[in-house]
Formats: sequence, structure tokens, C-alpha cells
Amino acid sequence: MNIYIDNNILIDCEEGKIKLPTKNVQYFYSYVHLQELIELGDRFEALKNKRLETIQNITNDHFIMNDDNNSLQRYIVAPETMLTCYMNPINMKIMESQKMGYKSFAIDKNRDTIIKEMDIDIRRLNNYSASDIAKQIGSLIHYYIINTSYTWQNVFSSFFNILDLIGFWRDKLTEKSNMARSYDADHAYHASICDYFVTNDKRTMNKANVVYQTYGYSTKAISLDDFIKICCV
Repeated sequence: MNIYIDNNILIDCEEGKIKLPTKNVQYFYSYVHLQELIELGDRFEALKNKRLETIQNITNDHFIMNDDNNSLQRYIVAPETMLTCYMNPINMKIMESQKMGYKSFAIDKNRDTIIKEMDIDIRRLNNYSASDIAKQIGSLIHYYIINTSYTWQNVFSSFFNILDLIGFWRDKLTEKSNMARSYDADHAYHASICDYFVTNDKRTMNKANVVYQTYGYSTKAISLDDFIKICCV
């Protein structure tokens, strides 16, 4: 099985809180894990070597990224090599501009109006299936995505944003919540060529499964406990 692990799983492994199954399993990482490492700021240098070692030990350098045609592919490349590439001055400037964009991203002021006009029952929303959401707000999703997306990776981010906007497994609103949601969406995107996306973040898991089901991906986002049960069968 090909498995993509969320950053929360990676950190728990690093801290010795969990141990991942290894039989008939191949784990993968992406640049998003490295981006979240860089985001540690003052803690970056202290944790860098340990984090790179954790990634390498878990994934054996198996890496997922877009090719020149913006199509996800699997590669073998050491996380240290990818971090060096990612931290070149141009990429760092791009990341800084992205951070400013996330910080200034405003929650849509029309949220309450949208929820009322589309007759969304926010008390039941977290129980909606992917098909329920498609039936009730399909037109809104379509409008939002075609106006904010240029690649499949953008589609994932846009989909996560619109689901959060209407209140589906909504993130706790903080100064960093928009940027964190973008990371969640990017993890889900890179996981889309694997069998499972393993995460202990219920908000991310449920949003990811709606995107996967809507677009016909076979990938399933599941918790670590459920993943371990599958591996034990």
C-alpha cells in the first residue's frame, strides 16, 4: 500500500508517541512537510536534523511532487536534498509572499447570506455526505472553484476553503488558520495518488474525503487507528 502521512502523524512518530506499521507499506512525503518545518522559525535549526532523519526513516526517501505538466509523480529523493532546493532565495521569497496572502485572507462577509439562501442546516452540516454536499451546494462549489483555481492543486485549496466557509468541519479561526488550511489541502492533494491519506485531524480528514469522492479519487483519508486496523487484517 502507498501511504501519505499528514504532518501531525510525522511529529507523533518523531516524539515516540506512535509507531507506524511497516509490513507491505510504503510511506511518502512532499514539500509540504518541509514547508511546515521551515515555518517553525526560531525552532527550525534545533529541529531540522531530527525532522529530516524522521522523514527519511519513515519514507526511505520516497517523495511526491508535480512534474513539468503539473501531474503528480513518485520519486526517490532525500529530504535534505529537497530542503536545500526549497530554501533557495527565490523559493523563500515566494513562500513569504504566500504567507502574507494567507494572513490577509478575509472570511467571506457574505457567509451568512450564502448559508441562508442555500438552505444549509449548519447543525447537521458535519453529517453531510459528499453526495449531500454536491446536491445542496454544487453550484456554489463550481462557481467558487472556476474563479479561484488554475491547477488541480488549486482545486483542492479552493474546495477546502469553500467547505470551511459554509461551516463543514470548520477550522478554529486564528491568525494562522487560513495558512494552515492551505497546508492541509496541499497534503490532501499530494496524497491523492496514494491508497490512503493518514491524518489525526478530523477536519482535514472529512474535507479531504469530500474532495476525493467528488472527483472520483480512490484515495481515502483515514485516522491512524483505522489505518492500523487495516494493516492488521
